[in-house]
Amino acid sequence: MRILETGTEQSIFGGFANNGMIDLLNLTDATLTTFETINDTTYTPVGIRLHDAIRNPHGVNDIYVIEGDIINVPRELQTIRVDGGVLAPVTMRYIPGRSLQSYIDAAGGTTDRGQRHRAYIVYANGEVDRVKRFLRIRSNPNVEAGATIIVPEKPPSQVMSPQETIALTSAILNTTILLFTVVDRLTRD
Repeated sequence: MRILETGTEQSIFGGFANNGMIDLLNLTDATLTTFETINDTTYTPVGIRLHDAIRNPHGVNDIYVIEGDIINVPRELQTIRVDGGVLAPVTMRYIPGRSLQSYIDAAGGTTDRGQRHRAYIVYANGEVDRVKRFLRIRSNPNVEAGATIIVPEKPPSQVMSPQETIALTSAILNTTILLFTVVDRLTRD
């Protein structure tokens, strides 16, 4: 779908719904997962909720299209991708009702550096949700088909070299001896 008129803005669904464009494009049952705009030759995905936009033209979920915008309607995925700090990053079949934690477990669980409590999910439409915690109670986001679950990893710890250890120990000992010397000189006078 391209807009041929320069300088005009049209609502995706408000502007086209009245003239039958939705029926013509057969978008009534489609799941629009990303809306991409050309911005300095880079593509910026914008997540939208297609069904809400169709139900309420010119509403809060409706988005405006200008010349050069690209609408991408991908196929509906029936998989979940688990990636990041897990033992075996994997793409697996989506099972309705299965929790975020059970998908992480199915990927072999977390690595030593994987942070399960900081996991987040990127939905197929580009929206992102994270595991929330309040007073040690964890609330996991809902998992939907086509989503990617990402388990962040702790940064690798910095191990000091033997030279750095010797230099630090030497500096601490020199400072301690200096303090004892100053205290001793002050107490003698």
